[in-house]
Amino acid sequence: MRILLATYWTVPSVTGVATYMGNIRRGLESLGHVVHVLAQEPETNRLVCSDAGPAVPHGWLVEQTEVQLAEFYRRRLGLTEPFIMRREAERYAFEMALSLFPLNQYDIVQAHDVIASRALSRMLPRTTPLIARFGGWLAREMVAYGMTGGSALGERYLALEERLGLAATPHRFVPSHWLKQVFVRDYGIKPDGIRVVHSGVDVEDVLQRARQAPTEVAPVDGQRVILCPARLAPYKGHTVLFEALAKLLSRQRDFVCWLAGDGGMRAKLEAYAKELGLQNHVFFLGTRRDLPALMSISDVVVLPSLLDSLPFAVQEAQVIGKPVVAFRTCGLPEMIRDGETGLLVEPQNTDALSDRLERLLASTSLRETLGGQAAAWGREHWDVRRMTRETLEIYQQAVEADRLTLPLLGK
Repeated sequence: MRILLATYWTVPSVTGVATYMGNIRRGLESLGHVVHVLAQEPETNRLVCSDAGPAVPHGWLVEQTEVQLAEFYRRRLGLTEPFIMRREAERYAFEMALSLFPLNQYDIVQAHDVIASRALSRMLPRTTPLIARFGGWLAREMVAYGMTGGSALGERYLALEERLGLAATPHRFVPSHWLKQVFVRDYGIKPDGIRVVHSGVDVEDVLQRARQAPTEVAPVDGQRVILCPARLAPYKGHTVLFEALAKLLSRQRDFVCWLAGDGGMRAKLEAYAKELGLQNHVFFLGTRRDLPALMSISDVVVLPSLLDSLPFAVQEAQVIGKPVVAFRTCGLPEMIRDGETGLLVEPQNTDALSDRLERLLASTSLRETLGGQAAAWGREHWDVRRMTRETLEIYQQAVEADRLTLPLLGK
């Protein structure tokens, strides 16, 4: 088949969307399918489709559309909220850019966010099935990130945007049962109207990258290494982790915590680490593309996220055989069996988080037991080939469903 993977977001990048698209592309291509990726190109404001035509100046379209929409909204609706007008301009510009691509050359199109799903549903030929994968609870994440500036209208807009993206196609799936429950509960999706396909990684590639030496970092003699691989965003829970580390520091000092990731909270987190006396124990490594290598020389991986569907960092850590400590929230209990493949604690419980980290740092045998069991589980369950098979099943069902529906539409 000729398959288009499309997203409004930037690719390549270190986000979960980009990681997933790279993994599923390799999985599909390994079976002989032709796969193109449509996404925004980093730092160029262009919408680019790999191997399929010229780039479109998407950023310019956004600016032009925003000017026109702003005037329309002020005149007709009295709406002056910049956040909403920007989002509307972005989705219309994305749709205009799509109109310049030969979408009819594909047998299957898979969208990876609510903007792409909605735009493609309006642009695709009816003979081309649209599949949509939603990797996270975007509306809640953007509110938590402060994107709406506390605007109640902005929050309602994001919820409506997500609802419309979900409604754009009946062929949809998500990476976790938790996220499915959210969409069923909050957006009225029928339980049989959305499938769960756990994400996957290229196990051999992860293990190969884990054998490489990480760049510009090395363990300190006599210090245990805790690795936290997460963007510096409010819902990733770094402040909770810091408070747990401060409690751990009151009992022992032979550890460092590496933060692999960057984001808008960096300055605040650096100040908070210093306030808690952690400046000699917490190190900000910035954005990294060598996470498996960092994991391989770490003793413990911690993910204090408060809002995560099915993070790839946990999958990679388990494949490598590292014990993971995380909060018992969102999709994380689907990944970690407490006491078997890692340790779970209740969200926001800094005492429990500190205690679990201390237990793991103190016991080599516990780390090896949990890590070994995590590796056995992860290398089987997170294999990209399993994810690819399940995704192809959804493709086939969409093709069959549309084949039955099209005659009724007179197509």
